[in-house]
Amino acid sequence: MIDVPATGPVRPDEVSAKAMIWGVLLPWNLLLSIALGLWLMAAPSVFGSSGTAAHSDHLLGALIVTISVISLADVGRAMRYRNVILAAGVIAAPWVVSGASATSRWNDVIAGVLVVLLSVRRGPVHERYGTWERLIR
Repeated sequence: MIDVPATGPVRPDEVSAKAMIWGVLLPWNLLLSIALGLWLMAAPSVFGSSGTAAHSDHLLGALIVTISVISLADVGRAMRYRNVILAAGVIAAPWVVSGASATSRWNDVIAGVLVVLLSVRRGPVHERYGTWERLIR
């Protein structure tokens, strides 16, 4: 048992279970960003893209999912702005690389714009992190 003066004794197994979710929320905008990243990874199969265009969707979609999952944590919330850069790549790639069908080009433009809009929204931060607070929001 760990003896915490302010709250009394606390069992380590109870603290560890709660610590796994401290500071982690599920904002709807980040969940939709994750869904869009997964969609981008599936889109080449749906729209018949091939070659570099398909690889671009696979890679950028996976990176959008990764950044969005990291951003679910309160302390990582500012990471969501990196999705704006990735979304710009999603928008530009099918116009620059070979292998994109006309439908997949417009799919990437729409998905990229949605990721940008979803990344700009500020979600709630429930934990407090001292002077870092201004950078998290």
